[in-house]
Amino acid sequence: ALVPLRGERRSLRSTGFYPVDGEELSVGPGGAPVTQQARPAAAARIDPPRDLVSGFLHGPLGRHSTVLKGFALSKQVDRVFDVYQEMVMNNIPLNTVSFNTIMDACARGGMMDRVSDIFRDMEVQGIEPDIITYSTVVKGYCLAGNVDRAFSVLRDMSGDSQNDRRRRFAPDEIMYNSLLDGCAKQHRVEQALELLDEMRANQVAPSNYTLSILVKLLGRARRLLEAFNMVEDLCRAYSFRANVQVYTCLIQACVHNRQLQRAMKLHDTMIEEYRVDPDQKTWGIARRLA
Repeated sequence: ALVPLRGERRSLRSTGFYPVDGEELSVGPGGAPVTQQARPAAAARIDPPRDLVSGFLHGPLGRHSTVLKGFALSKQVDRVFDVYQEMVMNNIPLNTVSFNTIMDACARGGMMDRVSDIFRDMEVQGIEPDIITYSTVVKGYCLAGNVDRAFSVLRDMSGDSQNDRRRRFAPDEIMYNSLLDGCAKQHRVEQALELLDEMRANQVAPSNYTLSILVKLLGRARRLLEAFNMVEDLCRAYSFRANVQVYTCLIQACVHNRQLQRAMKLHDTMIEEYRVDPDQKTWGIARRLA
């Protein structure tokens, strides 16, 4: 879930979109900004009229971020751009947070073709993208299946392209995980492994989420031994224990590679030796193996 912030980046899930700034207001399914005192059921029945949204915009800077975020969460990309155009026409100031919310709407709504125009608008208004901007765009391209474009954004952001005008940013774990997941969905095994090497070289520590992506990828590529070695190597190198999601992916990889005995043994070892409690998905696999 996206959590409103107040001017700083808080703890983030490795699997999701970055949060965006805004007032601490809840957002109804129709995209309407609703105060915390309002009933969620009422919000579900409201798709706010344009004049109501227009009136809501004329206030503190956080208000328009809330309106934009509401429409972004409900994937109403056209409404996001309606609000954006009204803000521009009424000289309502935008900041990086505002543009990040617009980028997020494009990523969620599968409208990445608008991203180039948004970047141009940011440049015209003298607003620099930040790491959240780039991470949102990378995830959006990966979700859209355009992994090559996502890698181009990474290179541009980190200074490996010909664009020398923009501020440089070092990719973080969330961005690497988005790219790894994009590679996994397109069975790009070698590119994913090269990206992992780059991630480690840049001193970005992988997590259990990183591991789960790689295990699934290697399992589908019938490189089961490599998947097991990957778990052992990364857990030892970065001093963390594999969680139930990683073990579930390993068990699934064993099943996919027709090594049912190994899958059953791993299931028992996970519980008895590593004290990892299976989740519902793990139990489902175990029942099929029984």
